[in-house]
Amino acid sequence: MSGHSAFDMRPYRPKKEIEEWKKNDPILLAEKKLLSMKCEKKKIEETRLKVDALMKEAEEFALASAYPEFGPALEQ
Repeated sequence: MSGHSAFDMRPYRPKKEIEEWKKNDPILLAEKKLLSMKCEKKKIEETRLKVDALMKEAEEFALASAYPEFGPALEQ
């Protein structure tokens, strides 16, 4: 739903289209489904926090990692 960069204001997509896609956000739809199945809101939030922490850890690992060597992959 977001643009290609932080500066992309998405002039090529109508605002109505973006609003419609927000209604189909799979995370929000999954949360609604879990709530309809009597899952506690607190449990959903705990899971969200765990996922956020895992994603932050993965981001830090990626940023700290060295760039791969492309030499062999580019040889013909």
